[in-house]
Amino acid sequence: MRVLLIGMDSETEETVLLSLRLRWPDVQPLVTSEAETGLSLLEQESPDMVILQPRSSEMSLSKVIQEIRGFSDVALVVLAEKGDEKEEIKALELGADDYVRSPFSFGGLLARLVAVHRRCQGTGFPQSLEPPIQYGSLLINPATYEAFMDGNPLALTATEYRLLYLLVKNKGGVVPHGMIAQPIWGDRVDSGPLIKKYIQRLRQKLGDDSQNPQWIANVQGIGYKFIGPSAPAESVGGPIVSTNGHH
Repeated sequence: MRVLLIGMDSETEETVLLSLRLRWPDVQPLVTSEAETGLSLLEQESPDMVILQPRSSEMSLSKVIQEIRGFSDVALVVLAEKGDEKEEIKALELGADDYVRSPFSFGGLLARLVAVHRRCQGTGFPQSLEPPIQYGSLLINPATYEAFMDGNPLALTATEYRLLYLLVKNKGGVVPHGMIAQPIWGDRVDSGPLIKKYIQRLRQKLGDDSQNPQWIANVQGIGYKFIGPSAPAESVGGPIVSTNGHH
């Protein structure tokens, strides 16, 4: 387990490292106080998790998250000294996997880190032996956590993939807002804006139109449902090729 710590004061760093070692005794920490250095370390070292404390004035929290999500789907946790709900929603919307406000205990922080690690490892989602799922030109390969449109890989983040998979597996049925939000964001924030934002991103990447949906339909006040073609296509239309991009 390799964890990159960015921008922390010494006291917070000590708390975080103790929490990590309670669960992962062999954890290998990478530590930097500078956001730019952290981004370079992330690209070079490919850690399993990034824990970010937005203290540096060199780069805003939003900018750091955007930079990270520009090339990585690493598990990302924000530790906020003086966070508020608006900042929390913005951080999660931009791609953070969790936002933890100070003060926090060893046990409380550890529980959040374990939950993020579990979610980002795909626990509770498709198993590797599950066959590919195809509806028309859309194909999802659970074995590699990838999705393709017309044979081309879709650049989905881990959260976008999980949302798409959830909708596809419930094709024709409505997936309520609560069923979408709970596994990803829990009860800590108003998840409504987040769900809407991720649905918009999925539609954009699928080439869908909210006014005349072909893939994802809104059920007013309840949730969303995957409509897609009426029946799966008979062939994949080419081999599935693994990519090193987002999934």
